Amino acid sequence: MLMSLFRVRDGKAAIWAVVVFVFLMLSPLSTYSAVECDKLRDTYNMLVTSYDFRGAMDLLKECSESCGENERTFCSGQARNLKVNIRAIVDAFSKKAGQSKDVNPAVALRAYEKVLFYGSLYPERTKDAVGEAENEIPRLRNNIDEKINPLLEQAEAALQQNQFDTVKNLLYEIYSIDFGNSKAKELSKRASRRIDDYLESENNGINTILDELGYATEKLAKIGSQQEREIIRKKITKDYVIASGKIESSLKLKPGNEKIIQSGNKLKRISENMPQTLAKISVPALDASLTEPLTKKYDTALSYLKNGQFTEAIELLRNICSSSTLDDGLRTSAHLFSGICYALMISASTYDKNLRLNAKKEFRNALMIDKQVELPSDYKKNAIIAMIFADVKNTS
Repeated sequence: MLMSLFRVRDGKAAIWAVVVFVFLMLSPLSTYSAVECDKLRDTYNMLVTSYDFRGAMDLLKECSESCGENERTFCSGQARNLKVNIRAIVDAFSKKAGQSKDVNPAVALRAYEKVLFYGSLYPERTKDAVGEAENEIPRLRNNIDEKINPLLEQAEAALQQNQFDTVKNLLYEIYSIDFGNSKAKELSKRASRRIDDYLESENNGINTILDELGYATEKLAKIGSQQEREIIRKKITKDYVIASGKIESSLKLKPGNEKIIQSGNKLKRISENMPQTLAKISVPALDASLTEPLTKKYDTALSYLKNGQFTEAIELLRNICSSSTLDDGLRTSAHLFSGICYALMISASTYDKNLRLNAKKEFRNALMIDKQVELPSDYKKNAIIAMIFADVKNTS
């Protein structure tokens, strides 16, 4: 049966088939009456379903050394099953790595890293696969670095020019090659700090323009010469355009920035107090989507999620993900909860393949930014969410 699984041509499908096989083999503990056995059964099943095979192995070892004869017999049998399936998983990832290393080094690298992880749990029977992984990983890393380093250089250059959208797009490209690349994450943190400094400088410039606007507006009311009035009117019009443009672009860069919003409101007040001769110049109200902090949108999205308003939650979370801000933590959480929304929509309706694909896409995006991200504890209990997330995490 196990060998037939490896005839599946699609690499991810084959690996997932092996994982399903693992769950079939690692079935719940046999029925025992003792309370201790119930606790052992629950702990063991929890470890296996969360892919903590190391913890499961340690538990079975402790059982075989400390428990009674019946429990020792069971634990020995489960240990053999666990080792057999660890070997199967190692073989599956090793095969995937071998097929991918020449066409997609990043996929191969992640597969070989899985080989090292699972192989360490059963070294006596995975020596060859582990040895191959140890030899290939340095070469693949060099290969990936050759692709990533030029992108990092481009991102660094864009950052120096304050081209933050370009930086964000390049970081996503890097993450798609190497999940959670440490150099990219460090650059992202510097970019976030630079955005704050840039906005502080922009706001100072905006306020200088606003002060000049206020002075020019007052001066205009006292001038009788039509020629002088026209000169000042043109300057005021130009300054309005510059100030409003800077305010809008700053809020797109970091929605909800309080100082920029205050400057926008100040510009609006100046507009409202203009002389009648400049009544045709108007300042539109600030876009509500830009004046609301992303953290507030995030909290609102989670409230929608808890109330079962999944579509509304996804819309807000998508807005956060598309924002120019380089807050990796917020974007990771937005992708993660978007995936949870799609998975819950599967639970609440008839099965829809597109919902599953969207959930996997969002989970994968979250893992691209932070490969250590985990499901919140409340959602680990949902079988569909846990299965889809585990599928993505263990086959990416």
